[in-house]
This record gives sequence, C-alpha cells and structure tokens, in this order.
Amino acid sequence: MPAPLKNSVRERWNKGIPTINGWLTLPVALSAEIMARAGFDSLTIDMQHGAIDYSGALELLTALAATEVT
Repeated sequence: MPAPLKNSVRERWNKGIPTINGWLTLPVALSAEIMARAGFDSLTIDMQHGAIDYSGALELLTALAATEVT
C-alpha cells in the first residue's frame, strides 16, 4: 500500500508558518506548471468561476503531479 501524500500546507500551518496560494482559472497545463514552479505553497483549480471542466482539471492535475506543490 502506498504511503499517504505529504500535505506541506498543513505541516506549515501546524508550525504557524504562513502559506501562499495561487489560483488557476484556465485549463492550460503549461500555466499550471509555471505556477507550480513560481514558489506557491499550494494551487487552487477553480472549476466554479473559471473555464475549467473535469477534463481540463485532469490535465492540470497531471501537470502538477510532477511538482511538489500541494
């Protein structure tokens, strides 16, 4: 059984360290990769207010899987 995913945001909160979140509103994998490497602690994939549907979210999650962003 694989180990559970590390939640770096929760770890930072538990230590009282602030976190910075980025917001993805476009279903473009390249933008997700750029945001993930820009120094954000976490990224939100906005499927309610943005232009992202389920297939777009899957593309973004696939792109983010290779990074350490939560």
